Amino acid sequence: MVNRRNLNTYDENKEKIVRQKRKIHRCREHCKFLTDCISNDICPAFTRFTPQQLSLVNWSPRILHSKRINRVKLALAEQEQKLNSLLLTLSNMISSLTLFFPNMNISPFLKTCDREVRIIERTADVNRREKFKKLKKDKKQNFTKVDIINESETILPPEITEILSKGANNALGGTPNVYNMLAHFEKFYQRWAKHAYAEGLDTLSVLEVKHKLDCEFHALRKTFTKSSDLKILNDFLDKHPEICVVEVDKSKDLCILPTSVYQKKLDAEFQTNKFRKIEKDPLKTDVDLFNKLIKTIKPFLSRESFNSIRPSHGLKRAYGLIKLHKEGAPCRPIISNIGAITSGLEGYLLKILKKFKPKFKYE
Repeated sequence: MVNRRNLNTYDENKEKIVRQKRKIHRCREHCKFLTDCISNDICPAFTRFTPQQLSLVNWSPRILHSKRINRVKLALAEQEQKLNSLLLTLSNMISSLTLFFPNMNISPFLKTCDREVRIIERTADVNRREKFKKLKKDKKQNFTKVDIINESETILPPEITEILSKGANNALGGTPNVYNMLAHFEKFYQRWAKHAYAEGLDTLSVLEVKHKLDCEFHALRKTFTKSSDLKILNDFLDKHPEICVVEVDKSKDLCILPTSVYQKKLDAEFQTNKFRKIEKDPLKTDVDLFNKLIKTIKPFLSRESFNSIRPSHGLKRAYGLIKLHKEGAPCRPIISNIGAITSGLEGYLLKILKKFKPKFKYE
């Protein structure tokens, strides 16, 4: 039979434990909320700067956004530190329970406290999740709209103008460089595995993480944007092959030109003695030669470094920027190495050369 004194002791300890567990529960949920905000690049309201603060600085939208994200990261670090302190206090409180209860009764007692905490905090948890959903839904793209200069006779629908106004740097889709991704995954795993073994983690646990990391890599390489902007823009351009979208030189604006006009402007730039027309596509031969070359240095490279320099099966591509500020609006030719055979190797060599000449640059 439980006497009144024992019952009072039970209630007092339960009230203290529940109060402490509620603090821990809220702190954990706050950490999860802040982590989700960082993962989704979302800035909650508490990260805003006052108009008075903003008047003293000259930050671009991108810098302002990064400052607000840093506030989220700082808040997360504070919450994690607070959580560790709360857990330590709870551990001491649980240890003191042995003065009032037999060991066999402590576990059921704690489970009862956990159930009560979940019931009490249920409404707050739902509100917190709804708040994050709203923030995610209302998230605004951090870009400055560019001007669209239509030099063609084709009328642009409002939705196409809206998509293009985000600028050429706004990614609508594309195919990821899987070998480059693989190199980064390998580099991350090697660093983590070294740390895990140093901390005494067993081999099976490390291999389990490696397996899960491989699964995440294959899931990520098959992940594409859910935005319909790419399909809308592609459908429109497919229906209107007579026009093309060209960047304006010395600005981020876009110009809509008749395809024939753009082609003539670009061809005019390549008719000079700076370029020599080749008779056949050298891609297959070049890829084979490049593969033979990098195999000779494979024994001296780590696996992630070797994956980062593996060739992409593409040639350098040329495009033109329209010089609207000059008479006749000629093209400024640009040769892009992105996705070309040696694009990975150039980045690898740049890291090495920077150690000898920090200001070395390449295009």
